[in-house]
Amino acid sequence: DNYASKNMKYVFGLGDIIDNGKVKDENGTEVSTADIEWAYAKNLIVSKLGANAIPYSLIGGNHDFMRPWDTGFNKNFKDEPTFTDNISGYYQGTDVYNYYMNFDVEGTPYMLLALEYGANDDILAWANSVISQNRHRKVIITTHGYMNRDGTTLDGGDYAAPKPNGTDNVEYLKYNNGDEMWDECVKLHPNVIMVLSGHI
Repeated sequence: DNYASKNMKYVFGLGDIIDNGKVKDENGTEVSTADIEWAYAKNLIVSKLGANAIPYSLIGGNHDFMRPWDTGFNKNFKDEPTFTDNISGYYQGTDVYNYYMNFDVEGTPYMLLALEYGANDDILAWANSVISQNRHRKVIITTHGYMNRDGTTLDGGDYAAPKPNGTDNVEYLKYNNGDEMWDECVKLHPNVIMVLSGHI
């Protein structure tokens, strides 16, 4: 309703597109609701943003793919033209977990860099390369878990960190928290003007 009147240029999604993807039935057995939730979410996003030609980005949150990864986010949006037609490049193939979008606002070049929840070292190396190749662009990074409630970057001691302190889970050890994303990527680039996150 306010896109034109407020001169909005972009809508940034911050993850947790669906809720839990499962509920308990009358017998207490967990049953998947992921397909229903994804269909509902996709319909709303495409009918409200896509159908009105409002540029938008999406990023998966921990509710969208609990490890081991559910492919619901990728399956539902990888081939959605109102979303992917704006993507300028991908980390891996055409998977929508990590990508960037170049756009201009009143003559100022911007880049949106969307990074998955707990982006690992390989993804951050790719991000560094993409940012370095686009030094003329103001970069906005979106990810799901970066900041904590107290205004500090999310670290292993914080609630629901991608890589909690003391974990011996090999999968979780691969991922980076907000403080590591800051050290390994964000602070290295003066053209990064903003990091947007959800989660906490």
